[in-house]
Amino acid sequence: MMDIYQSSAPVDAPVILHVHGGAWVAGDKRTELLHMGMPINEGPIVPDIDTLLNMILRCIDRQLTPAL
Repeated sequence: MMDIYQSSAPVDAPVILHVHGGAWVAGDKRTELLHMGMPINEGPIVPDIDTLLNMILRCIDRQLTPAL
C-alpha cells in the first residue's frame, strides 16, 4: 500500500521515496515518518510504502529449516 504526502509547496518540490519494511517483522509506515522527523509541510513530496516481505521471509525460513 502506498500513501503520498505532499505540502502546498510548488510543483518542483523534491521527492523522498520512503519504504517501510519494519525490519520485516513489525511496525507501520504511518509511525515511521514521525520517527524520521520528516517536515512534510515544509516541502518534500513523500510516497510512503509498506512492504509485506515478512510473510515471504517466514515462508522461506520454514522451507529452509529442515535442510539446516
